[in-house]
Amino acid sequence: MSTAAIRTELIAALTAVALLAPETVAFAQIAGVPPAQGLAAAPLCVLAYAVLGRSPRLIVGATAATAVITSAAVAGLAADPDRRARLAVALTLLTGAILLVTGLLRCGFVARFLAPEALRGFLFGLAVVIVVRQAAVMVDVPTRTSNAFVRGWDTMSALPHWHPASLATGLAALAVLLVLETRLPRIPATLLVLVAAAAASAALHLREHGVAHVPRVPAGVPLPRLPELDAVAWLGLAPTAAGLALIVFVLGHGIADRLRDPGEPPLDADREMTGLGAANLLAGAVGGLAVSGSPSVSVAAHAAGGRTRWLPAMTAGLMLLVGLALTPAFTLLPEPVLAAVVIMAVRPFLAIAPLRAYLARDRRALAVAATAILGVTTLTLIPGLLIAVALSLLIYIADAGRLRVSELGSAGVTVLRPDGQLFFANIDRLAAAVDAALARPGTAIVLDLTASFDLRLGVVEALEAIRRRVARHGRTLAFAHLYLGARDAVAASALADVPAYRSVDEAVAGLPVH
Repeated sequence: MSTAAIRTELIAALTAVALLAPETVAFAQIAGVPPAQGLAAAPLCVLAYAVLGRSPRLIVGATAATAVITSAAVAGLAADPDRRARLAVALTLLTGAILLVTGLLRCGFVARFLAPEALRGFLFGLAVVIVVRQAAVMVDVPTRTSNAFVRGWDTMSALPHWHPASLATGLAALAVLLVLETRLPRIPATLLVLVAAAAASAALHLREHGVAHVPRVPAGVPLPRLPELDAVAWLGLAPTAAGLALIVFVLGHGIADRLRDPGEPPLDADREMTGLGAANLLAGAVGGLAVSGSPSVSVAAHAAGGRTRWLPAMTAGLMLLVGLALTPAFTLLPEPVLAAVVIMAVRPFLAIAPLRAYLARDRRALAVAATAILGVTTLTLIPGLLIAVALSLLIYIADAGRLRVSELGSAGVTVLRPDGQLFFANIDRLAAAVDAALARPGTAIVLDLTASFDLRLGVVEALEAIRRRVARHGRTLAFAHLYLGARDAVAASALADVPAYRSVDEAVAGLPVH
């Protein structure tokens, strides 16, 4: 690796740390976890995913999504802050355990059932939620813990109470970031703006003008320990942990896939799930909050030039240094500047061009993306994700149900080939094609089952009904290309005596024609 490449990766790692450290502090406070524990967990999470995960560009850390869900989950379970913190840590451990077990059981296939338009809508909606939240930070007004529209309304209705110095600081940071991104794309804009903001804050005494800064975090590394909770408390957190595990996986896998270069092989979803599970287990072991792929940090580091596995290694090392000795430096960062950096980091997820393409060429995809966006922004993250997953499954079933049956004819023999796996939602299409063939003259019908490697009981029963209809018309039914599980399923049913041929040509030659 050349010196220039190492320098580029180091700049990207510094950019990641400059965002990840203060974000971890802020999100830990939202989740009710001591910030020092969140910082201690950060390098462990980054390294765990780097070892077990597949994407060299994904930086794992605390996110707005995991912090908000954790806060909402534990807020109503305990009034004591210490108990809420223990519940938050237990939720992190359960989330990690679920992800690790499901990853080892090779359950990453669920990623294939999340339609691209549904995932795009989820990430778009998540970016809206983050921007609305950071906008409130930028103007320094409190908002209710609710959906994006309520938060936005709270922010706008508090216009007379907006903090002018805080707003000016945030807007100045946004303007500089935009100019640097447009005019000097090779410059590490995020890192420069954060350093300049810390210097400007000290020179202009922004804290004395009422501009909020990142709070002081004690240095040090907490020792690993399990939260002291009874079995009832652990079991009560299990449903939320399952939903949070889904959020963590979809968010991390989605960001990693978006940052993947076109020439790279697809990600191994099972490894992604395992890596995220290990990261959360380590986070919980030292008292941190649940983590996922950070959209702001990952995108900012990628924009700064981070491309190789040196990026997470350097990031973890620098985060460890921060947690041990450099936490006082982050108290110089104005929170409005950090909010501006986060807004710029998630801006790529707010791309309108794909939605315009859906509008022009695929209205159904637009409807799915829009529904996912509305679900995330109005019903919060877990319901929004569940809506996206449900829509993806409906799309899959609808597409699979629209089975096309190709038809060939030869000397009184009709050959029907379903161009897809037969299952309960599309077997009626094959039955309709058989009925249409029975309405025409002929002697035999051959079902070419090349695409069906397994036949469930419901499909076998439907094929038995088809055989009876064919027999009532005085015709012969035969199979071609019975493979693997399909062959075994037929052999164990009332269809065992139906002629089965290795090829269509063999079937046409072997069946009687009159």
